[in-house]
Amino acid sequence: MDEANNLPAGAWPWYAVHCQRFNELNAAKALEALLGIVVYLPQVRQRFRGRFQLTPFFPGYLFVRANFHVVARSKINTIPRVVRLVTCNGVPQAIPDAVIDQIYTQVGTLNNQGGLAGHHFQPGDPVRLKHGPFRGLEAAFLGPMTPSKRVKVLIDFLGNLRCTDVPVDDLETASATPPLRQKRRTRGKGRPIRQHSGN
Repeated sequence: MDEANNLPAGAWPWYAVHCQRFNELNAAKALEALLGIVVYLPQVRQRFRGRFQLTPFFPGYLFVRANFHVVARSKINTIPRVVRLVTCNGVPQAIPDAVIDQIYTQVGTLNNQGGLAGHHFQPGDPVRLKHGPFRGLEAAFLGPMTPSKRVKVLIDFLGNLRCTDVPVDDLETASATPPLRQKRRTRGKGRPIRQHSGN
């Protein structure tokens, strides 16, 4: 009998699992219920529309302790809402316990401090870039609505619309009103507007 089968769960390595975005919790529950393996889904508190809710610290990912002598890798990949076990050149890469401990500590610290300072932008909101090469330009916020530090915006740059990723901290709310127009000098059809003097 392989000695690895007798190791306690705490001695098995950690691995990363890619799962469907917004379905991380369901994937974690399915892995635990169907395979009986230890799952760690780091979640942080984030204010969203005036309320705090738990959101994944790594959107689309979670961690499992797995003994592949007991649970086949292929079984993990067939669990509902799991995309695949993360591998490098086809080989699962074990994550040191120290890394998981550090994530656990960081998540605990964030939650004790009130969680992530989430952004308040909604898709379609007008925003202005405060830093970087597009500083001063206005754009439309596209998303995502997650704790991600980088978000997508749609910029009108030299007459061309382009979608780009920017740090969410580089954005500020822009006025939804159109920019001030230049003063009209004609009434239409080229007729000049008569300027009245104060005399």
